[in-house]
This record gives sequence, C-alpha cells and structure tokens, in this order.
Amino acid sequence: MFIHDIKGPLSVVETGIKTMLDRPDIGPLTDKQHRVLRRLMRNTKLVQSLVNDTLEIERPAYASQNIRTVMLSQIIFSTLKEICDITATTIPV
Repeated sequence: MFIHDIKGPLSVVETGIKTMLDRPDIGPLTDKQHRVLRRLMRNTKLVQSLVNDTLEIERPAYASQNIRTVMLSQIIFSTLKEICDITATTIPV
C-alpha cells in the first residue's frame, strides 16, 4: 500500500532535520536556515499526521465513527501564511 510506504521516508526526513537543528558541531546556521528547517519540520509533521489519519480511515472500525468538519477559511489562511513566510511578505487583510 502506497500510503503506508511513505511513513519510513518521512521519519528519515524528520530525523535529518532534527540532526541539523540540534547539532552545533556541523556549523552555525543562519536565521534563514533555521526558519527553513523549522518550516520543513512543521510540514513534515503535518504530512505525517495526514498519513496517520489516512491509515486510520482505512481501518474497518473507523467507518462507524463520525468524521470531523474543518473550516476551509482556516486551511486557506494557514496555506497563505506558509506562502508569505516563504516569500517574506505579509498576508493582505
């Protein structure tokens, strides 16, 4: 199954990011490098959560549970925040 096969590589990516953030002996990181690595870690954890949710949905017991609703505006705002963070701009109000 494809979705299950992605868990291993995501763990490797997470470990690599943690290593770069936690090991000063590999050299100092600039503020921009810290920001990028923190963003990568946040997005890696988000994808891991989505993978875990997808695997949970596939379980037969999940079919009897209610699926939660989400606010589309929150998803859009979060996405815009990521884009603005990458481009160093502010979110227009």
